[in-house]
Order: sequence, then C-alpha cells, then structure tokens
Amino acid sequence: MADFYAGIGSRKTPADVLVLMERIAAKLRQEGWTLRSGHAPGADQAFERGAAGYAEIFLPWEGFEANVGVMGKIYTHAPARAYELAEHFHPAWDRCSQGARRLHARNCQQIYGPTCNGASRTTSFVVCWSNGTGGTEQALRIATAERIPITNLFSAESREDAE
Repeated sequence: MADFYAGIGSRKTPADVLVLMERIAAKLRQEGWTLRSGHAPGADQAFERGAAGYAEIFLPWEGFEANVGVMGKIYTHAPARAYELAEHFHPAWDRCSQGARRLHARNCQQIYGPTCNGASRTTSFVVCWSNGTGGTEQALRIATAERIPITNLFSAESREDAE
C-alpha cells in the first residue's frame, strides 16, 4: 500500500523554493512516497515535476490549467463528501463561487484521498509554501485538524531543515 504526502502551495512560491520542492519530491519518490497535489502553477507543478508520475493529481474540473504536463493518476471529479468537508473547514463557504468551491473540494482530496471517506489512506504529511493566504490554507486547516505534520517552506528554518 502506498504512502502519500501532499505537496502544495502558492502560485507565487519563489523560484529557489520551487527548485527545492522538485528535489524534495524526487527524493520522496525514490523512498516510495506518492505525491498528492492539485496541478496549480507554482508549487503544485514543481512537486509534480519531481514526483515524475508517482502522483495523484486532483483537478477541480476537466481541462484545469489545460492539463498540460500532468503526470500521475488524474482525478477530475470531487465526490459529494469532499464538498461537505470543504464547507465544514472553510470560514466563508457561503461567499465562495462555484469555481472556488471546486478548488476547495479538491484540496480536501489532497489530504483525505480520492473518496474522502476512509476508502483511501489519509495523507501522512504536508510539504508546502504558504504565506498564510490563498487556497493552500484550506488544506492546511484540514491537516492541522487531523494532526498531520506540516512543513511550510515559507520559513527559512524549514527550508534549511529540508535541505
């Protein structure tokens, strides 16, 4: 049975951190880990490149980011349970557009797996770059609630540890 980690983060992740993310994903791939991510530009795609196909990629809709360069098993539909969880964890669900809701539901899959119902293994840990804003925060709220370890490369200390 595969072990999973979430490799996620901001579209605005600095270039030097993107390089580090690729290296981390390549090392984790060699150790038998499978990436869970969402194919957004920046951090997600850096992790994907390093994971080189050892990945579960959760897209909020068919054709997201033109599916360009996606490597791994692709999921384009979040189950109802993902939306229930997304609503539970999001502080302003009622103000989210349909597109935002789809993005947040896929964030639940990055933590809980494709079905979000216990049929797949929960992510073991999260590696990310987050400055405290944006969609990555949804996944981090869930990971925190589930007591899943998070390494946020936004911190210079975490980057040094990752090196």
